[in-house]
Amino acid sequence: MVYLLGHSTRSLEEFLEILKEFKIELLIDIRHFPTSKKFPWFSRENLEKILPKKDIEYLWLKDLGGFRKGGYEKYTKTKEYQKALEKVLRLAREKKVALMCAEIKWWKCHRRFIADDLTKKGEKVLHIFGKDKIELHEYLKYRERKVSCDKMKYPSYLNLSLKEISQRREKLFEILKSCEICPRKCRVNRLKGEKGFCQLGKLPLVSAFHPHFGEESVLVGNFGSGTIFFTSCNLACLFCQNYEISQLRIGKEISFEKLAQMMLKLQEMKCHNINLVTPTPQVPQIVRALEIAIERGLKTPLVYNTNAYDSVETLKLLEGIIDIYMPDAKYSDDKIAQKYSMVKDYFKIMKEAIREMHQQVGDLILDERGIAKRGLLVRHLVLPNNLAGSQKIFEFLAKEISPNTFLNIMDQYYPCYKAFEYPQISRRITKEEFEKAIKLAKKAGLKRIYGISKFC
Repeated sequence: MVYLLGHSTRSLEEFLEILKEFKIELLIDIRHFPTSKKFPWFSRENLEKILPKKDIEYLWLKDLGGFRKGGYEKYTKTKEYQKALEKVLRLAREKKVALMCAEIKWWKCHRRFIADDLTKKGEKVLHIFGKDKIELHEYLKYRERKVSCDKMKYPSYLNLSLKEISQRREKLFEILKSCEICPRKCRVNRLKGEKGFCQLGKLPLVSAFHPHFGEESVLVGNFGSGTIFFTSCNLACLFCQNYEISQLRIGKEISFEKLAQMMLKLQEMKCHNINLVTPTPQVPQIVRALEIAIERGLKTPLVYNTNAYDSVETLKLLEGIIDIYMPDAKYSDDKIAQKYSMVKDYFKIMKEAIREMHQQVGDLILDERGIAKRGLLVRHLVLPNNLAGSQKIFEFLAKEISPNTFLNIMDQYYPCYKAFEYPQISRRITKEEFEKAIKLAKKAGLKRIYGISKFC
């Protein structure tokens, strides 16, 4: 946990009382110039003398200071900045740390960039306004949306104008003319009824929708996850437990209006989120329905529940629309992926997609009820005989995404559909196989394992 505050025009006594109230053990000064003509008691020289007498350490961390040539956002990409940020994280594991600048309003200070980046790395960030007022930081990418902090809305799509959403929808439907919505890039004209791998056209194809109480508790809460099961899939898993929907394509073609009504009905039923299951081939249709639903009062966050075989280009058009990404990291061996799911380059594409998802929303944030509000939730289904290649997936998540990635390691595999035709996947997993996967995740450094780790 890291606290952030601005000294502003406070007296030294008031400032010290605040540090005492929050039991701060180390004050890290992130001003580029640690001086103050108007308030000399906040000079580096004075703080170095006064704070130790109050059992508080002082550190000036120049590499996190503001006033950077080319702007602070550009500076955050440098090695100096990243190294300084890692230093803060290390120190925060050892003691209670507060980062201090001058401006009291953090959204008008370079602290907003630091707070975003610390949150992305899974650190809990709290803004101090006074002895009795703090605020939990949420990673909402203020820097890119150009929306004033005090005007930010939730869910995220409410911060986008209908014109912006409409423009994105137009770009997505343009892609359907030579379809590259997913990495298969079938390049058929779906608007004219040509069919690619997913066999989908212009309109949404849906199997069912209802509150779902079998998802992760952080999605379900008291009223369920408002699940919409989209028909078809861009994979062809031989063991798919929903093969009637994904491969036999049992479902009904509906209008955009009807899909919007489904979203609104789930909201009316008080579902905590709209859970879009297998959305990848139908992203344009979902965005079109979302336009209609927003105009009619939709204000429930969207969950993008995917097999992770997603195009980064398509995901970029969803930035600011999706609040919770939930990819299923299936395989780390492309030969296995090809054999059991008929897909090429799965591991590479999966990694690129998850990187983009995390870049957009950061680590999973829960509200005071323990309900997912925003971020990345990764699923991994353990397969018999280690066919999923779990270790490489865990190492990727820990090293390249975040050790605080919220991970659900699933043990519910059972042979289904065509699995009995393939001896290696014709049985359930053993207790030992599941326990080994848990150990591998911990060894990789992952700290938020659903049902195993203690987290908030």
